[in-house]
Amino acid sequence: MGQFFQTNFYSSLENIENIPFRYIEKGIKAKGHSRVYKMHKYFARRPHNVFRYLIESYTAPGETVLDCFCGGGVTLFEGLAVNRKVVCVDINPLATFISASQATPVSIEEYQKIVKEVWTKTQRLTQQYYSTACRECGKQADVRWYELAYTVRCSQPYCGQQTLLSNDNKLERDGKQINGRYVCQHCSNEIIAVDADREGYQLLSVTYKCPCTKGRQTVKVNEEDLELMQLMESCFEQLINEYRLWYPKDEIPEQWDRQQEDCLHRKAVTTFADFFTKRSLFFNAYILKCFQEYRDRVSPELYRVLLFTFSAIIRHTNNMTFSTGNWMDGRPVSWAKHAYWIPNQFVEVNPLEYVEKRRNAIVSGLKFQQSQINGVRQVDSFADLQQNKGTHIVWTRSSANLDIPDESIDAIVTDPPYGSNVQYGELSHFWLVWLRDELSLTGELFGLENEILVHRKTDAPNRKEYDDYYKGLLSVFSEGFRVLKPGGVLAFTFNNKDLKVWFSVIKSAIQAGFYLDPRGVIYQEPIENYKNTAHTRYAGSLHGDFIYTFRKLRDNDSVRIAETTSIDETTLREEIVRIASQYLTQHEAATTNELYICVLSNLIPVMVRAAETDEEFAQLNTLLELENLDGFLAQYFEFRESNKLWYVTAETSETGAT
Repeated sequence: MGQFFQTNFYSSLENIENIPFRYIEKGIKAKGHSRVYKMHKYFARRPHNVFRYLIESYTAPGETVLDCFCGGGVTLFEGLAVNRKVVCVDINPLATFISASQATPVSIEEYQKIVKEVWTKTQRLTQQYYSTACRECGKQADVRWYELAYTVRCSQPYCGQQTLLSNDNKLERDGKQINGRYVCQHCSNEIIAVDADREGYQLLSVTYKCPCTKGRQTVKVNEEDLELMQLMESCFEQLINEYRLWYPKDEIPEQWDRQQEDCLHRKAVTTFADFFTKRSLFFNAYILKCFQEYRDRVSPELYRVLLFTFSAIIRHTNNMTFSTGNWMDGRPVSWAKHAYWIPNQFVEVNPLEYVEKRRNAIVSGLKFQQSQINGVRQVDSFADLQQNKGTHIVWTRSSANLDIPDESIDAIVTDPPYGSNVQYGELSHFWLVWLRDELSLTGELFGLENEILVHRKTDAPNRKEYDDYYKGLLSVFSEGFRVLKPGGVLAFTFNNKDLKVWFSVIKSAIQAGFYLDPRGVIYQEPIENYKNTAHTRYAGSLHGDFIYTFRKLRDNDSVRIAETTSIDETTLREEIVRIASQYLTQHEAATTNELYICVLSNLIPVMVRAAETDEEFAQLNTLLELENLDGFLAQYFEFRESNKLWYVTAETSETGAT
């Protein structure tokens, strides 16, 4: 495929003279997340070894790297690991909290001692409220998790009874269960889950462990299990007051994209507390209080890691957890999508188990951290960084206005926000509502009005369009251009099959002043183990990234742009068909991912040319309105559902041949 990428656009795009610069020539095998990134969830983290590769390729030890969209902190940690100074910036407080925590050295022994104390306190309570009678020996056994289903009211007037949205009640057609469709237990009426008003949830089964049996046991709940849960439900507020606990009661804004797209209000989720059962909400509030009791007894660094531990726990102890026999050996799977997706049949875990599991994960991460970085110190000002008073900065602010002198940064290595693919701010509020006081957040916690993205829902007030996304990126990349030294690079990975998002990223970097040579664009294979995650395994998902290396040219760099004919919509359409047709002719068939890689690789030079003027950008808008290439390709090529492959037709074969 590599040779085919060199189209006539490359030869006519630019002639480059006297630029003594060596681009990376190919991507590297992407590795799975190292232990430091497994401590806490963040959305869409990039492969850590790819970012280390970029940092080492484009900077030398002791030089300074800027990450203007730090996200999950990959540039920060990998930069510190190879002896670079790093400025890590993000407008999202959760991103900077996670990034800083991953690079915070603490005493592992002291950390383990404290978490053990919290575990012991929590165990005294979980033995009361997460306990069931062993069906073999009759003794009390520790519950590992419960399985529950939401209840709704049948809409048939002659029925009107409560029914379960359980897997057993799913509607079947041709021997297959239909997601989101259920049958009333009492009258067999078909129920569309999203249109039914939820009234609560009901226990279905319990999974426990007992010394008298080998492994876990899963059985139907009995009367004692039901009574125990009813007790917690009825005494919830009393227990909250008795233990002097606090939990967030923030409402989820109706205008949020995730609120509308995930149908939260229609699922009776109106506040962040509604993501939990009453029992799990109580225990999360209890565990938070246990950690907060160490605020004035340990160093600020260790206290940060304790809060980091609590934050990591609540990812697993909410109603977005489910269990399925064909995934993870039936063990609970927590928050598998970039969404507030609440399964109709969900799992409530024993939080004690996740105090232990997160402790183990964080201890493992801290040990890895100490093997990779040492002598690190976070400072607040760039002057302190320049004077070697510290090794890194973590700023919670917009990267459009940085307290950094002109031409002070050696390289920018970052990961831009993915258009509408991930609503980082809305999703991050799940954690931020719990950490608001600890992170000194006020008001709306996090100014979403300054977030750079595209809203998915067209009826949302203050909706952000592609132009807002482009302008936001332009403001950040322009500031990056100002602080970057001449000859420095802006390097990032990016993928998106939404052409307008893709083009906005390229256009914003070019118009900020950066230069993109075709040699500065290479395809990077994805992490193999992550191709089949819940977020990426649907048909048509684009796997992998492109690595872009933009440059801030020096005054003596000589670049001559060759004259080319104007690029209009017709020309671009014809070029896409020609590229795809030739590839399919050569390879007989292609997956969606392979065809996307081929087409988009060849479109990059066209996009670079079009980014030079607003007039040419406007000419492409009609085509870019497609949102993605699927609809366009389907006009000219055959997609067979039987094997999920694209084929050339006789008509397009002739087009490609010409």
